[in-house]
Amino acid sequence: MTNSSGEKNQEKIPLIIDTDMSPDSWVAVLFAALHPNADLLAVSVSGTGEAHGPAGARNAQRLVS
Repeated sequence: MTNSSGEKNQEKIPLIIDTDMSPDSWVAVLFAALHPNADLLAVSVSGTGEAHGPAGARNAQRLVS
């Protein structure tokens, strides 16, 4: 699809990421937060994995703020 200037319109892809906040998840969250075609709606942190509950949520919040 193109706009009136002839440029392509790219609709943003809505994303919700559920993660354990391991280092590979940090990269995915940052990529999604900074990608021009992504609309990062939420990041949820599972209770198990690298960073549990509140600590993982704080880490996720720091990444996207």
